[in-house]
Amino acid sequence: MSDDGTVGNAQPELEACPHCNLLVDVSDVEPFTKVHCPSCGGAMRVRQHFNHFHLLEVVGVGGMGTVFKAMDTKLNRFVALKVLRPEYGCDPSSVTQLEREARITASINHPNVVKVFSFSAAHGQFYFAMELVERGSLDDLMQLQNQVAEVQALSIGIQISQGLEAAYAKGLIHSDIKPGNILFSDPHTAKIVDFGLATLLEQQAEGTGEIWGTPYYVSPERLNKEPEDFRSDMYSLGGTLFHALAGRPPFEDETASLVALKHIKSKAVSLQAFAPQVSGPTAFVINRMLQRRPEDRYDSYAELIEHLEYARNQLTDNTSRSRSKARVVVEGESSQLVSGAIAVALLLGCVLIAWLVIANWGKLTGADDADSTASSEAQSEQAAIEDRFSEAQEAIKDRDFNRAAAILNELVALQDIPQPTHNWIQLHSGWAALLTGDMEKSRQDFADITQRGAYSLEQQQLAIARFFVDVSKVMSTDKSVPVRVSTLYVTDSFEAISPLLFGFKNWALADYDQASGHFKAFIATTPPASYSWIAGYKPLVNRYIKDLDIFLTAKALAEEAKSTEEMQNAIEEIKAARPKLSLDGGHNTELIRLASQLEYRMKNPDFSLPVNAKPTPAPAATPTPAPTPPPATPAGPSNAEMQLEQNTLSTWESE
Repeated sequence: MSDDGTVGNAQPELEACPHCNLLVDVSDVEPFTKVHCPSCGGAMRVRQHFNHFHLLEVVGVGGMGTVFKAMDTKLNRFVALKVLRPEYGCDPSSVTQLEREARITASINHPNVVKVFSFSAAHGQFYFAMELVERGSLDDLMQLQNQVAEVQALSIGIQISQGLEAAYAKGLIHSDIKPGNILFSDPHTAKIVDFGLATLLEQQAEGTGEIWGTPYYVSPERLNKEPEDFRSDMYSLGGTLFHALAGRPPFEDETASLVALKHIKSKAVSLQAFAPQVSGPTAFVINRMLQRRPEDRYDSYAELIEHLEYARNQLTDNTSRSRSKARVVVEGESSQLVSGAIAVALLLGCVLIAWLVIANWGKLTGADDADSTASSEAQSEQAAIEDRFSEAQEAIKDRDFNRAAAILNELVALQDIPQPTHNWIQLHSGWAALLTGDMEKSRQDFADITQRGAYSLEQQQLAIARFFVDVSKVMSTDKSVPVRVSTLYVTDSFEAISPLLFGFKNWALADYDQASGHFKAFIATTPPASYSWIAGYKPLVNRYIKDLDIFLTAKALAEEAKSTEEMQNAIEEIKAARPKLSLDGGHNTELIRLASQLEYRMKNPDFSLPVNAKPTPAPAATPTPAPTPPPATPAGPSNAEMQLEQNTLSTWESE
């Protein structure tokens, strides 16, 4: 189907190079791909328009196709455009089924179902225009946290069950419930996506005689090719929640054969065997959802939701059962009046005596002075800790990172610091270690917070107690943090510090593109007055943003330069950029490396980098990575060529 709605695309698709106007055939190129003009070498993005949708960036890539953030130019709104692979438009019956389910899905108006706006085709490919949900998926959350907090997992289960119930009322089952299909529109709202697309995948698998579905979550009835209903989705949701809570799926052998999978899934599942910290009511619900026989699962979503809510309420102590007592009369009214008066008189006498004793207890025992002294000393110690913590924070703002780290290390070693002050101090200690380049110390600080767990389950403290654990799990890994993770945290609360921490972690890992995104997300936060000290770090972060903007602009020019003129312009840009950098870091060294590569290529036109070449990593013991020569071609440059490039590097380093 082409732009006018017809199937097929016999004519080649041509786009003009913006640099030289040469028409380039892009028929076989994926949408939004960057290609280079075969004539002038200039870079260009191709196939950026699908009817009235303008593609802006890639949001995700999956087995069915690619999801783009796009602008609907007719309605002037952002949408998610899911462009299916061309092979999904080959079978007319599949297309008809897909259109039917798209219409049904579009009719579902529920807060926990991603809204489908339209279904059409362009450039020979089908696409869905959907509500844009940019806060990441449950799969992202599980990768970052390993084990999701129990209350959060239960809330996700309730919301997704409500969305599935609304879809089932329209006659739809999902057939592909998994963490990647559960998205977050904000930190507290989960939505299910991709209704109807599962049917297309299933039909394709049937054509090859395969069992389609993710082995971790696929129901036993699908493995046995038995009839499926909403309870199959219930099983898959149970497997998803099991994985989120236990940090591993109920069945780990993803590559097992069909016979082996059937055997594995015939066995009973116990969540508490792999997650003993999970409460009994939660384990009961998840285990029942994962029963092998559909009839042993819940009979309706309403019943499942009721049990999930009960488990959550039990966990957070939000429910209180009122116990009514029947009034038993054992004596007459007159007797009650007399005995009641006597009881009241005795009670008042006891209260008066107790009050006199308590009021004079300090004088009788001499304890008043001791209590007053102890209280005064405790308050003085707490004030001294808070003063030292403030001193460390000011040192960070002044970029005196070593002094800040020393103060924070002293404080972390103290005993009996109350929460949440203790966690705030150790969180800053982990950050300060990052700033001084001590990655191992940083990971240990954040790991300590993670292992300590939530310090309180009281409702008023629960949110911040869990926040420390969640963000520390992310910070204690050795992986770079994607920018979208910052969107999982609330920007007008204490959670506003999250993108700041993620940005500095990525800076330390030399992932400058992602670091810039986190830093800019932090600048956009609005911490409340009680956490105004978080906003106090914005001037510090602005310095890093300024350096990164200069660096990334020069880096982009260097990487895209093809012609001699473009390479020379990129070198001049780097020369102009380096004096503007105000911070020490690998970004300066990276510019030197890029410039030396460009100069070497200009002096050696026949030299070319292998496809996907990457610079050689620096030795672990070197604080700042030394610049490395560009990788050799498969044949390898001569010794003279390598010496020439090394001389170029030395010249840049000495400037």
